[in-house]
Amino acid sequence: MGARLFVILFIFVCLVAAQQNPKPDVFVECDKTAKTQADLNECARRDDASADEELKRTYQELLKRVVSDPIATKKIEAAQQAWITFREAQSAAVYPAEDKREYGSVFPMCANLLRADLIRQRTKMLKEMMKKAVEGDVCAAGYPESAP
Repeated sequence: MGARLFVILFIFVCLVAAQQNPKPDVFVECDKTAKTQADLNECARRDDASADEELKRTYQELLKRVVSDPIATKKIEAAQQAWITFREAQSAAVYPAEDKREYGSVFPMCANLLRADLIRQRTKMLKEMMKKAVEGDVCAAGYPESAP
């Protein structure tokens, strides 16, 4: 009975989290036709892959903007590596069980949705670094296209 209660509570927490943090179009659109948990797991995998592709494009664009600045390049690359370590540690902290089957059949969906959310947060950070500073914002820094 204890394992069933845990799985039910886990599913409930995932559903509540999904309502509080609506997923982008990839998951939402796929979810409309999903009929099984396996389908939902695949929807979440696609969402994660889509978010990851956007992150890669954004990261490469940022690196192109600083190609002539080896110090900036090195620091951006170091930050990205540190973020990847954080992403993996955060995922492990949210789902710490060694045997992920403990979380039930929803685990792949929930884990991929968490990863996609973390990736989107990082993408937003990188995009902020590419914005042009707004006059009067003394703390604004970044690498707009016109950067050397």
